Amino acid sequence: MLDIAITIKLESDSEPWTVYPTTGTLLAFERHYGSAVTSAGEALATGRLEYVAFLAWESRRKAGHTVPPFDKFQLQIEDLDIDTSAGDRPLAEGQSPT
Repeated sequence: MLDIAITIKLESDSEPWTVYPTTGTLLAFERHYGSAVTSAGEALATGRLEYVAFLAWESRRKAGHTVPPFDKFQLQIEDLDIDTSAGDRPLAEGQSPT
């Protein structure tokens, strides 16, 4: 799967926040765009920002945060950064390496 971190700042945020899209988020991407997750990977490589914004929006929404509808969300983006070395992030508490 895509192992990425997306850091995003909206106009209404005082600080940027980072999300790590899960498999569920990637499945939501596939259903929304009718295209395989590899398209999201290609989007990251080619710079299709709408796909990256969707992954950030869906990750934030899925984590239980209040987010505006996607069309409004994308208009509020001030900054967006993609880190593809997210596989190096520390394990969450209680997780053991596989």
